[in-house]
Amino acid sequence: MFNKIVVLEPILITEEGKSELEKYSKEVVFYNSKPESENEIINRIDNADCILLSFTTKISKNILDRCNNIKYIGMSCSYYGDKYSNLDMKVAAKKGITVKYLKDYGDEAVPEYIIS
Repeated sequence: MFNKIVVLEPILITEEGKSELEKYSKEVVFYNSKPESENEIINRIDNADCILLSFTTKISKNILDRCNNIKYIGMSCSYYGDKYSNLDMKVAAKKGITVKYLKDYGDEAVPEYIIS
């Protein structure tokens, strides 16, 4: 159980999914716009111990250093390696932050769309 989940930016989630998230945290905060700066990201995270984000918001070492409560980061996107990630994976690992992403998210849909 988390104390606070922050969805940093718009992600594809159903109303049922939003309700399901509330079962895992005392508080869930959704933001419907992309943050414009690192300071805005830090302010949105605040004291959250769990954050969810898409591929558009970069989570740098500076952000992870300033947001010490983060224990879990859910990536609403595929992971193709540290080189392509919008999250500083090495710093997250050093801090013991659990990071999960959507395996094969959209990978099958692309060729299906192209072939059809």
